[in-house]
Amino acid sequence: MIRTASAAALAGLLLAGCANPMDDEEWRSRHLFTTEGPVDPMAARLESVGPGKRPLLVQFDGRVRPEWRTAVETAGIEVRGYFPENALLVEATSEQALRLGELPAIRAVVGQKPSWRIDPRLLGMEGSERLDVLVEIGGPGDREAAVAAIAAAGGLLTEEPADWLLRASVPSDRIDALAEEPAVRFVEQTPRFEAQNDEARFVLGSADAKSRPVELRGEGQIVGVADSGVDESSCFFEGGKLVAYQGAARDESGHGTHVAASIAGDRFANGVAESYDGMAPAAALYVQDVGSEAGTALDGIPRDLGRLFQPAYDAGVRIHSNSWGSGNSIYGPTARSLDAFVAAHPDFLVLAANGNDGPTAGSVGSPAVAKNLIAVGASGTGDRAAAITDFSSRGPAADGRIKPTLVAPGQEIWSAAAGEACSVTSKSGTSMATPIAAGAAALARQYFTEGYYPTGAASAGDGFAPSAALLRAVLVAGAGALGAEAGEGGVPSNGQGFGRIDLGRALFFAGEADGERLWIAEEGEPVALGEMARFTLEVEEGAALQVALAWTDAPGVSGATRALVDDLDLELVAPDGTSYRGNALEDGASVPGGAWDRENVEEVVRLPAALAGTWELRVRGANVPEGTRPFAVAAIGSIRGASEGGRAEIPPEAPPDRVEQVAREIGDAAGCGAAGGGAVPVAGIAAVLVALRRRRRVAGSATHR
Repeated sequence: MIRTASAAALAGLLLAGCANPMDDEEWRSRHLFTTEGPVDPMAARLESVGPGKRPLLVQFDGRVRPEWRTAVETAGIEVRGYFPENALLVEATSEQALRLGELPAIRAVVGQKPSWRIDPRLLGMEGSERLDVLVEIGGPGDREAAVAAIAAAGGLLTEEPADWLLRASVPSDRIDALAEEPAVRFVEQTPRFEAQNDEARFVLGSADAKSRPVELRGEGQIVGVADSGVDESSCFFEGGKLVAYQGAARDESGHGTHVAASIAGDRFANGVAESYDGMAPAAALYVQDVGSEAGTALDGIPRDLGRLFQPAYDAGVRIHSNSWGSGNSIYGPTARSLDAFVAAHPDFLVLAANGNDGPTAGSVGSPAVAKNLIAVGASGTGDRAAAITDFSSRGPAADGRIKPTLVAPGQEIWSAAAGEACSVTSKSGTSMATPIAAGAAALARQYFTEGYYPTGAASAGDGFAPSAALLRAVLVAGAGALGAEAGEGGVPSNGQGFGRIDLGRALFFAGEADGERLWIAEEGEPVALGEMARFTLEVEEGAALQVALAWTDAPGVSGATRALVDDLDLELVAPDGTSYRGNALEDGASVPGGAWDRENVEEVVRLPAALAGTWELRVRGANVPEGTRPFAVAAIGSIRGASEGGRAEIPPEAPPDRVEQVAREIGDAAGCGAAGGGAVPVAGIAAVLVALRRRRRVAGSATHR
């Protein structure tokens, strides 16, 4: 969004209704983003804490600084995590709550209402129908109290998926009562995971969707796949392809066989390129059979996804493909468990199907709604290769995050058929796009482990194990925009995310004549609040320049309606001083200025024709409540040199112009700051203009940006 600079433009904006308060950083900083909407804690009274420890939200006067968090913890108060905006979710007794007022920089303290700890779809339900729910708790110490609360609410404990998670059957009209227990951190409707295939189509097609760089075949990579199992007798899995097989269903549906072969199938295992081979035919597979005897339900998936990923990680898996999901788009315990695992294992890249509920906006499912992964949408093939399929679920996530992350071909994909020796079949769905993306990620990982970077030729001395954030940054930077012909209007968009995976663009090989090169900055020294890392890029004129920043974020707090914790900003400054901010694009191209992105863990700058000269790339620590945050950056273009420019403090932002200040004041008075907003009457517009004139008489003419 570009800031307007004239009273006429402001009047037009207000005639149409209130400006979106979410675009106002000062407004956001004063609110807590709960399941019942934004709440200003200064307007909420802290009621009596009651006996024992209770959940409280402690909001500070600005971005949470490490010393402020330390002061809270030194007072003996347990910090559960960051809560947007500028707050910590803590557990405190009544005595500790009183001491909070003595700590520095605290703006407000408010109790976390029980209704803020409930999946919004379950709020205020009536009737006695039993619901299958997940109950998040703090750990083993909370179990007894939570189990008692389930029983008191007329519920039945049905499973204990993890020491921090319970599963129960509870009457729908008793969910509110269950959340009254302080040991209960969040109540979510239990997601039902299903394979994300649209339908099988036995039609003519080709495997050109699986094109790959000839130098890479996936050697040395182990890809994990959790699905309905595979048909081990298929010729696609000969030659020791399967390093492990966990489970026993053996793929009655054929879904897992098709998916696994799309990742790494090697038909006849003869080393000869076959048209139906997978993306990484020399990679190995770690198969986790989570299927049932029939149908698309995948009942073997644990509710704590860390329990799914850990054995795969221990076996050497660093790319994990998941062609399944649920219609639950809430950032709750399931998505949080994925983010928590990747945060603890930052070299583990997860890919998940975005869902098949398109083309409805906001139809992305779980776990694709998590942050620390690549959510994969489906594009077409053949004469429909430049289009997003109708069935592919659209973004954004509920908090506005870009979904899917990337797209890959997912329509009429030919791969192995279960139970038919070496036969193939065609299937469509984001289930089919995800393994193609996972295979591409395995090839990108091989590129780094075998030392192709930076020379473009394999060199053992240059090899290293890339982080998941770096792989995401490289794939996002190299992605191609589908554009207007796909009805997408450029990137990022709700259909294609940051674009379609293009390994040919992302990875540089020696001898290529087009002049584009890849430059990366792997997660080294992290950035802190108020700090920026600087790099310089020497760029030749005329060619496109695409830059992507990615980081692995801390898990969000269940019940917060904004999932982002640590917020970094990408900025690219041209030789002439023009500044381009991450994700500030129009029609797929970056524009000068614009608003900082406050939602996503990937940011891009895309320039169709970059100026020649020295560019400065900056990674800014806008909000880092976790203390410091590692990151990764990838740039693709006519880059002929690069260097690290050291660290510096973020310069202060220029103060908002007077039009913005007056608009904010009048908007607040008119009720625009309230959740849901509202239209400003014509009288309100007049008041804005009168106030603006008065200020100019006192301060002189304003200078607008």
